[in-house]
Amino acid sequence: MNRRNKLVLVITALLFALWILAQYNSENAETWQPDYRSKSKSAYGCYVLYDNLGHLFPGQKVSQLYQGFVSAKLPVDSAANVIIITNSFISDSYDVKAMLGFVAGGNNVFIAADYFPQCLKDTLGFETKTDFGYLVKPNDTVNEIFLDFVPAYIGRFKVALSHNRFVNFNDSVQVLGFDQKKQTNFVAYKVGKGMLYLHCEPKAFSNYGILYGDARYAFVALSVLPTQPVVWCNFYKPGSENTGSPMRFILAEPPLRYAYYMVLFGVLVYFLVESKRKQRIVPVVEPMQNLSWQLAQAVGKLYFRNGNHADLAHKLAVYFKEFLKEKYYLRVVDLSPDTIQSLAAKTGLPEVEVERVLKTIMVFEKRKIVSEPELMNFSRQIDDFKLKCNN
Repeated sequence: MNRRNKLVLVITALLFALWILAQYNSENAETWQPDYRSKSKSAYGCYVLYDNLGHLFPGQKVSQLYQGFVSAKLPVDSAANVIIITNSFISDSYDVKAMLGFVAGGNNVFIAADYFPQCLKDTLGFETKTDFGYLVKPNDTVNEIFLDFVPAYIGRFKVALSHNRFVNFNDSVQVLGFDQKKQTNFVAYKVGKGMLYLHCEPKAFSNYGILYGDARYAFVALSVLPTQPVVWCNFYKPGSENTGSPMRFILAEPPLRYAYYMVLFGVLVYFLVESKRKQRIVPVVEPMQNLSWQLAQAVGKLYFRNGNHADLAHKLAVYFKEFLKEKYYLRVVDLSPDTIQSLAAKTGLPEVEVERVLKTIMVFEKRKIVSEPELMNFSRQIDDFKLKCNN
C-alpha cells in the first residue's frame, strides 16, 4: 500500500470516529427533526399524544402496528381506528388500495401528514399546497387554527403550523378544519362503511404542538373517531421505526419512478458499452502498390533521354527472349528450325513471321549503334508480336 492510500485511510477513519463522537454527544440533545414516534420526547415526537390515547378512548385497547396495509392485512371487520401521524405518508398504489378497502369495511383511518402520495390524491380527487417558512421554536408567534365541527369560541386554537392546505377537492369531501386564512387543512371522506380523515398539519399533534400550542386541539380533532380499539401505525414514520425505505417513496411517485427506470436503463447501457475490450485505434495501412510498371517507364524514359539507344535495344532483346522462354517453355531462343517450328506451333503464327522476329532480335542484340527510328520500330515489332500471340 503506497503512502497516498494510507493517508486516505487514516483521514477516513478519523472522520468516521468524529461522526461517531458527534452522534454519541447528540443523543440527549434537543432535536427539531420531525419523527412523530410514540416514544419520542423530542419537539416533533408524539410521546404526549400516544400517552394520552387511553384517556381519549377509554376502555379501548391501544396497539402498535409496524407494517403497511398491504403487509399487515388487517381484518376488515375489526372495527378499529388507525392513527398515522408523520411528515410524509409514503405509500404506493397497492398500499392505498388496501387502506381504502380496510376503511370501506367499516373502519376509520386518521392520517396527519405534510405530504400525501399522488396515487391517493388522484383516487380521492384533491391536491395540497404549502406556504414555506413554518415556525419551529416555542417563543415564535403561533398561528390560529380552527375546527369547523365545534363552536367558534371553543374551536379556536394556537399552534405552530406547516402552512399546508387542501385545494381542488370535490364536493364529496367534508371540511372539518381550516386556518386563520380560511384555508382547509382537515377533511373527511366517506369510504364505504368507514371514514378516512386527512389532516395536513401534523405538527399540531406533536409534543411541541400540544405543550407549546394548545393541548386541546389534537384531542378535539381526534374526537371525530368513534370509541373503539386504536391502532397506532409506526410503519410510515420517518427514522428508524419506518420499516420502509427511500425506494418506496421513489416508486410511489410516477415522475421519480420513471426517472429511476431511466437511470437503471442508462447504467445498463453504460455497462454493455463499456464492458467491451478496449484497445487503441489500429491505423489503416494501405497495401503496397506494384510500382514495377512505373519503374520500367521511368528507366525507359531515362535511357531514351540519354540517347543510348543501342543499350536500350539490347535490353529489349534480352527481356523479350526471357519472355519467350518463360511463356512458351523454350530452352533456348535462336534461329534453329526446331525453335522456329516449336514457337510457331505454340503461338499460332506462321513460321515466316516467327523467323522474321527472331532475326530482328538477333540483329539488335549485337548492334553497337541504333538510331531513334530503328529503336522505335524494334519496340513496335515486339509489341505487335505479343499482341498477336495473346489473340
